[in-house]
Amino acid sequence: MAAMIPVLNMKVKDLPVLAAFCAPLVVTSAVPLPQLTAVGIAANLLITRMTTARTSCPVSAAAETKTLGANIKSLVITTDANRATRGVLGAVHMAAAVAMGARGSSVQDPSSGAGVFALWLMLHIVGVLVLMLAAAIWLFSGWYGQ
Repeated sequence: MAAMIPVLNMKVKDLPVLAAFCAPLVVTSAVPLPQLTAVGIAANLLITRMTTARTSCPVSAAAETKTLGANIKSLVITTDANRATRGVLGAVHMAAAVAMGARGSSVQDPSSGAGVFALWLMLHIVGVLVLMLAAAIWLFSGWYGQ
C-alpha cells in the first residue's frame, strides 16, 4: 500500500505530478506574484487530485459503457469541474506571463554588463514563453474537455 499524505489526501507517489504542474508558475512568479502563485498552486493541487484520484465506488461495466459512449459522441471526456479548473489554471498562467513580460528589462540594469543583461533577457523570454505554452495547454484542454 502506498504511503499517504493525509493533509493533501494524496499518495506520495503522486507528488511528482503536482511538482510538474506547479514548476513553471513557481519558478517564474513565486517572488513577484505570491498571491497569483498561491491561486495557481491551489488549482494545481485540485487538478492533481482529480487526475490521480481513484474512485472508491466501482461503476458497473454497463454504466461505464453508457457514460463513455455519450462522452465520445461529444468529444468531452472530462468533468465540468475539471474543465473549469483547467480554465483557471490557463488564466493564472496567462496572467503570470503578461506580468512577467510587463516587468521587462526594468528589473535588470543594462549597465551591469552586456553579457549579464543578455543572459537575463534570454531567461526572461524563455520564462514568458513557458508560461504562455502552459496557459495555452490548460486553456485548450479545458475548452475541448480532453
